[in-house]
Amino acid sequence: MLIPIFNIFILIYILFRLSVVFQHGLLFTLGLIFFYPIFILILAFGNSKYHGSAACYF
Repeated sequence: MLIPIFNIFILIYILFRLSVVFQHGLLFTLGLIFFYPIFILILAFGNSKYHGSAACYF
């Protein structure tokens, strides 16, 4: 019972890290959570640049 709930928290953390390395904020993370296909396309074809692990604070 605990494992599926833990997986949701891990997914949210991974999506937060993804938005941080592309230098987007918390609202972009919420967009990734609720509208994943659209926001992945924004990362892929938009003007977002990958800044590597140096941009990660967590």
